[in-house]
Amino acid sequence: LTVTGVRRRGEEGGKKRREVEEVWEIIITLQCHTLRDLKMDPKVKHKLIELGSGISPTSHVTRVQYTRPRPGQLTANITLTVTGVRRWYPKLLGNQTRYQVTISLCTGADTCVEKSRDIGFRSVELDQTPLMGGSAGRRFEFVVNGRPVYVTGANLVPLSVFGGLNYNLTTLFDLIQNAGINTVRVWGGGEYQSEDFYEEADKRGVLIWQEFMFACSLYPADEGFLENVRGEVTEQAARINSHPSVVLFSGNNENKQGLQENWYDTESNKSLYISEYMKLYDKTIRSSVSDLIDVPFLLSSPSNGEHSHWVDDYPQSQLAGDIHFYDYHSNCLNISNLPVPRFASEFGFQSYPALKTLQNSFHCRKVELFDENTEHRQHLVDGNVLLQEQVSRMFGASQVPLSGETLVYLTQLNQALCVASQLAHYARHYNTLLPDGRGMNTGVMFWQLNDVWAAPTWSVIDVEMRPKMLYYAVKQLYQPVIGTAHWNTTDMVFYVVNRLERGVSYSFDLFLRDAASIRSLMEWNVDGKVPQTSSTEVFSVPRSELQQYCPDLGGCFVGVEFEVKSEGIRTIDAARPGYDWTGLRLRPPSILAEIVAKEMDRVVIKLTITNPAMWVWLEASEPGIFSHNFFPMYVPVMMLHFTPYVMTEKCCKVHATSLYHHYGENN
Repeated sequence: LTVTGVRRRGEEGGKKRREVEEVWEIIITLQCHTLRDLKMDPKVKHKLIELGSGISPTSHVTRVQYTRPRPGQLTANITLTVTGVRRWYPKLLGNQTRYQVTISLCTGADTCVEKSRDIGFRSVELDQTPLMGGSAGRRFEFVVNGRPVYVTGANLVPLSVFGGLNYNLTTLFDLIQNAGINTVRVWGGGEYQSEDFYEEADKRGVLIWQEFMFACSLYPADEGFLENVRGEVTEQAARINSHPSVVLFSGNNENKQGLQENWYDTESNKSLYISEYMKLYDKTIRSSVSDLIDVPFLLSSPSNGEHSHWVDDYPQSQLAGDIHFYDYHSNCLNISNLPVPRFASEFGFQSYPALKTLQNSFHCRKVELFDENTEHRQHLVDGNVLLQEQVSRMFGASQVPLSGETLVYLTQLNQALCVASQLAHYARHYNTLLPDGRGMNTGVMFWQLNDVWAAPTWSVIDVEMRPKMLYYAVKQLYQPVIGTAHWNTTDMVFYVVNRLERGVSYSFDLFLRDAASIRSLMEWNVDGKVPQTSSTEVFSVPRSELQQYCPDLGGCFVGVEFEVKSEGIRTIDAARPGYDWTGLRLRPPSILAEIVAKEMDRVVIKLTITNPAMWVWLEASEPGIFSHNFFPMYVPVMMLHFTPYVMTEKCCKVHATSLYHHYGENN
């Protein structure tokens, strides 16, 4: 049973109806294999039931068409018309209401073929309307059930290099939701996911950006290959489209960009390569699936959107569509080095996974940056050299040997600080249009969520499902309301970004601190209100004022505590008056982590310090999730908890470390 469409009928005369009065159509294809040719068409019976409540909305069959492709085969194309349903919504916007549709084909009183499928009712648009009459480009905003969605997303690579391996999808989606990730991009360089994956997304209200499996390459365009592609994409589109979580299909990953930027010497015969590109992605893929999908379609990512005549001269425009952006050489904390796009669908930095993950895979205790194992597993050109340069630039730690726990800690910290800087930068341009037409950012999807092996990669969760530091930074920045700070060469500037459809009250508590003392040098408290769906600059502190209390700014930082009580949001962060974390003059924090209680599925941890601890990092003997991790600590005591994926009698040993332990004595 294939559900090829769940579509809402247009409103007659522009009259808007209540949700329960809307008229929907379910387009169904049921294929049967019979032992004998059927001389008469079977009768169609159907059921439509809301999962959970058992309520049946009003529905009836309005169209049935039979075809017999060959002897012994029967295909029934069926349309159901439905009213009285409740819509499926993404998490935080509403309920994930789903229905089970059952179709029976009966050739006699007791001879029926019955198949069922779970579906959801929702509408999806990709708003690409012109801005300022087109002079400022176009929007690029997902709209689900008439409500704009700011995408807080992640890119998914294959779950395993071994196809069919049993993968814990429950744990994966727990991690996705705990981090506030509302959209997952199934990357075109990977694999189509299982039914279980899409069903889990449906249940959880996680949106899916689905790509066809073409990426980073030139492909044939001969008829034999194209015929194979038609079979692949029609099968996958028909299978995947009925899931309400799926909100977009894309033809490929970066093939348009590679074509236009001459990655594969395409300039040598540009017209031929453009012709073959269009033959594959437009005339074959798009044409094959256009009647099978009811969500937006893009020919490629990145692109300038649906209005770009499919082959853009420059598919990385900041005024339309989505971009992919990687810069490993510039200072990542200096936001002047960053674009201001409508939508950032790829960006990231590498780091190493947990030391225990490396040791389990390498079968050795010693791990160094340029040893045989790490060099073999480094698939970015000069990747380990780049990591060394980035760590040195960020921490002034050129003399620190990058090995063992220090290799893991400093590369993960660099990754977290760099990507968090980008996430906050893009968020600050939410619903904000700059004079040059840039801005109006409506979404981000960092590269990448998961991993397939123990290696230096861009992931936030390693192959043993141990979250990296960036995971906890993402969790903080993917809240529906965030407070951010950034340095603009002369001032420390604070923003509140509110993605909710209602205004909120907020408070900032700011503490200027010398990294060598638990005492505050100066404090500011900022309270206020911000409107719905907005990004607002709420406060700034000039360099001159900071220097009144800390003449040597290189040794100080600003502790940033942000709270929105009405939403239960409270975050702790730190900001620097500059573009690196060098010169802090850290003192030993004497950090201690003690397990003080063991509850049904988690342990309670007491954390104590004697001096400020920059970027506290907790690791447990078993994989799991901490309630808080990766944070500056400048109060003597904190309480938090750890939830292992599997609770055991021996759980758990917890180890605490901080920036001082890995570069403080060398700075």
